[in-house]
Parts: sequence; C-alpha cells; structure tokens
Amino acid sequence: YCLGWDLGIRLRFGKLPDSSPRTKASNPMINVYRTIDEKWFWLLGVEADRLWPKLLAAVDRKPWGDDERFHTARDRRHNCEELIALLDALFATKTRDEWTALFDEHDVWWAPVNTADDVIADPQAIAAGAFVDVPAAAGSDAHRAVASPVRFGVDDDARPRGGVPALGEHTDEVRRELGIS
Repeated sequence: YCLGWDLGIRLRFGKLPDSSPRTKASNPMINVYRTIDEKWFWLLGVEADRLWPKLLAAVDRKPWGDDERFHTARDRRHNCEELIALLDALFATKTRDEWTALFDEHDVWWAPVNTADDVIADPQAIAAGAFVDVPAAAGSDAHRAVASPVRFGVDDDARPRGGVPALGEHTDEVRRELGIS
C-alpha cells in the first residue's frame, strides 16, 4: 500500500514518476511542510485548483490567488520552487496545532506526519488492530508487535498463536517433517 501511488501511476500511464526533492514537488498542494515547533504535516490538495482558495484563506494570503505565478495549478507547477519556498517560510511561523485550527476552520485537506511514538499511541491505529500482544515464550518476553496486514482466510484474526520461539526450538521437528536427518 505504501507504494500504491507509484504503482497506480505505472498501471495507468505505463511509467513511473520521476523522484524529486520536496522543494520541487510539481504540486505544492501535495507536499510536506515543517512548523515552528519542528513538527511536519502533509497538505493533501489533490484537487489543486478547487482547494487553493481554501488554503489561501487559511494562511491569510488571498493576494497570492491573483499572482500570475500561482493563479492555476499549471502556473503553480511551473513556479513550484518559488511557492514551496514561500509556504516553507510561512508554515515555519506557527505551531502545527495553530495551523491545524486554521486548516480545520477553512476545510483545508491535511494530515500530520507522525513520529513512531505518535503512531504507537494513536487511538485509531490501536482500534484498527495495528498492534498485537505477543505472549511470553522461550525466545522472548511478552511484548506488543505490529500486526501483519496479511490475512489467509476469513477467520484469520492475525493474533499470534504463541510466543517467539527460542533459537532452534523447532529445528528437530521441522527436519522430521521434511525427512531430513
């Protein structure tokens, strides 16, 4: 799923998009930005022309809408480095919480870039079953682990059937099953 965007482009258009640094993103409305408190967020302006006025209202930069460099999505693509530099400077003036309030007020599509600790504590990730409790066994103490996204049947709930085996714990058993002496 993490490669879904690239694979979708390949499937639809028969080619892969060029990779480029975030400062040259062809759509500055789909890019990651850092705030003054060193937190990051994604703008998710996939409908760049429709969502551009909402972003301008949220960031209090309505005159940018009349700027020929940024008037349309095509203009913003051709002037992406300038716009990204302006947005970088602007987003670095407030905390992510402050931008969150403004984005939510103006219906700007965005998402936080979470740290590993943020994800582990995220109520939605927990409720979605992203983690499992692994029982103690010869090879490990009890611990939490990332759940496998793979399901092999309707009744497979992805919970561990036991703990982590000790090194070599099942070697003799596997050899017997495979007929290896």
